[in-house]
Amino acid sequence: MKTISLILLLTFSFLLKEKAPIETFMGPISEAYLIMPGSKLTIVGSTNINDFECKFDIAELTEPVVIDYNENNQVLKFSKAALKLRNKSFDCGSRPINKDFLSLLKTENYPEITLKLKEIFWKNDPTKVNAVAEIEIAGIRKTYNVNVKASNENNLVVSGLLKLNIEDFNLKAPKKVLGLIVVEKIIDIKFILNLSPYG
Repeated sequence: MKTISLILLLTFSFLLKEKAPIETFMGPISEAYLIMPGSKLTIVGSTNINDFECKFDIAELTEPVVIDYNENNQVLKFSKAALKLRNKSFDCGSRPINKDFLSLLKTENYPEITLKLKEIFWKNDPTKVNAVAEIEIAGIRKTYNVNVKASNENNLVVSGLLKLNIEDFNLKAPKKVLGLIVVEKIIDIKFILNLSPYG
């Protein structure tokens, strides 16, 4: 319902290189990044009674994320930039909520959320960019525009927030206690990703 990851948003390599805005076509380029400790990815929702938060276990993402892209002026177009997130790696704080969360995502048939970064572009400030990301949940793919902030200190850190409607993925929120507790259809995906070049 992931992202960042996404997701995803894992590939602002132009910041790592600290270069001026690109004026000509370059590519293809291939790079890899590790998602470092301290990164966070959460799904936040609410009911008519309270809020809930499901945190992804970042420690599962041990393999480097490989990306392939082309540069054209101030646009990066990606041919490879995907992140797969196991549904069961989210922790919502209690077993009953975890069970409902997995059921909502139709985990038995669709055990993963897939995030693909398609394009990023910026104007005057390369620390504030727009990303185009494709999210696949329960076998349905949707494309979203995401505003992302990035900083380049010891590592590249990207952060952002994406709001989505679970009904876009044909998901139906459960009702509890004879329908007295109702889960809202709008959820937030929040991410802070600490990325380090690999290799």
